[in-house]
Amino acid sequence: MNPSATSSGGGAADNRRLSRRLFLIAGAAVGAGVLVGCGSSDQLMPFSSGVDQTKAWQLSTRNVSGASNAAKRHAANKRFVSAAAADAGRAHAGDNSRVVSVDISPATWMLWFGSGADATDLRQL
Repeated sequence: MNPSATSSGGGAADNRRLSRRLFLIAGAAVGAGVLVGCGSSDQLMPFSSGVDQTKAWQLSTRNVSGASNAAKRHAANKRFVSAAAADAGRAHAGDNSRVVSVDISPATWMLWFGSGADATDLRQL
């Protein structure tokens, strides 16, 4: 009889457990490597320093009397990279909307402003 063909307590099962164990260890190592690689916030937008990548700005017509329909639609759909950009990006000269900040995720910030844009129109995404 071939000694390798006999099992001493389930040789095939031991091989499967070892493979499963190695798979889990390798998966944990890969997962840890990914988490460590994602930890740096400078990689989100390397060309811009000093910009808060968790805030966007928008115009708000809430509690603003006499806001035009154009200003309301504009305020509902436009997001800006800074308060100054929001102030400069009003719907028209008579738009008296307030400039307010909005908390967003860094991934959303990258989607909206990652290409270097000052503003994004949510109707165009």
